[in-house]
Amino acid sequence: MKIPTYNRPLLLSVFILISLSKLLADPFTPKSISNQDYVLKLVPTAFKDKQALKVAALGSGLTLVALSLDQSFTDYLGDKKFMPDWMASTGDHYISQKWFLAALPVTFLINKDGDWENIRYAGAAIGGTGIITYALKHIFHKTRPNGDDLSFPSGHTSFSFSTAVVVHQLYGTPLSIPFWAMALITSLSRINDKSHYPSDVIFGATLGICIPLALYNTEKKYTLNISNNQQISLQYYF
Repeated sequence: MKIPTYNRPLLLSVFILISLSKLLADPFTPKSISNQDYVLKLVPTAFKDKQALKVAALGSGLTLVALSLDQSFTDYLGDKKFMPDWMASTGDHYISQKWFLAALPVTFLINKDGDWENIRYAGAAIGGTGIITYALKHIFHKTRPNGDDLSFPSGHTSFSFSTAVVVHQLYGTPLSIPFWAMALITSLSRINDKSHYPSDVIFGATLGICIPLALYNTEKKYTLNISNNQQISLQYYF
């Protein structure tokens, strides 16, 4: 049975989380947050993260403004394109051809600090972003500028921005610059190709930033205290 193209990213997100669940045997050292605590305590608490909520409020406001201008902007562009074809194609393939997933292991290797906690965070952040994105798509069923379905929010945008945030939070600005650049190119390519309205892209970026940010900030509340004999204890701060 052939899987519809628009459902493939959703299935990819589910696959990421299922693969992540294979770690539930807890191959972590005592310094780690157990998978049970991560799923049952950390993830639900992440939705209360104040920094992420501020980003969500700003992004939602911009989305509402863009909604009122979507059709006018699309009519103004008409058949015109504002990006070179090679650049728009690169932005599309970055997500559709799963280039972003290939880039993450390379990042872990370059940094040489790709421990299980980082892999778990990346899987939860990107997989969770994908599932929420495609749940919203099937709730709203917004028509795309090109006449197709499932326009809101943009999955390409949410995936690309969540990847950039994950790399930025784990490894800092220098290593994340290419990922931020690809996120920008990808999001603009979706408007350029008439696959999305600006509001779809803005809210997709909002999701892609908020979810990884919330998970990262919440995990920081679990502090690691390392003693002189390298024994590590966990503390909760809620």
